[in-house]
Amino acid sequence: MDEKVIDVIPRVVTPGDITDEEYSLVITSRRTILVPVKSHSDLFADWFFGGIILAIIGDATARRKYIEDKNIDPETLTKIVDTVVIWHSSLGTAGIRKRLSSYHLELEYRGARSKSRSFSCKLAPPSEYLAHCKKMGTRRRDAVREYAAEARHAYEKALPKEFSPNTRWDV
Repeated sequence: MDEKVIDVIPRVVTPGDITDEEYSLVITSRRTILVPVKSHSDLFADWFFGGIILAIIGDATARRKYIEDKNIDPETLTKIVDTVVIWHSSLGTAGIRKRLSSYHLELEYRGARSKSRSFSCKLAPPSEYLAHCKKMGTRRRDAVREYAAEARHAYEKALPKEFSPNTRWDV
């Protein structure tokens, strides 16, 4: 079966050691790929030290650049430094939970050597998305809920039907 990109969630946030880390979430028919979001200055440093492939997600500004193109090759993304790949065949449970005014994607899966692991990230819409929603008259909390619903629909398409008892969607 060929792997195809189901959807791209441009921005999710995970807590880091010092600061939060931003990723673009690429959901394919076979795996979830978390690609680190880089600014232009980050990209130059990575290019200088051998990560030329990162230029595909950068531009000439210092702003953060998110992946939004569904036509991107998933295999290319996996070669980017610090990318996290979670195979859907290794998933135990998946869900989106509401916490206060935000939504969090939670995945439990089997990692290397069948060790149980979990991953959680906040579904945080980019400021451009929120600004567009505001122009359209959508309240912020409704925009955040719609953003989380996009992730839910992507996972519902990507995961096999027999996996549905192992899901929990609060959106």
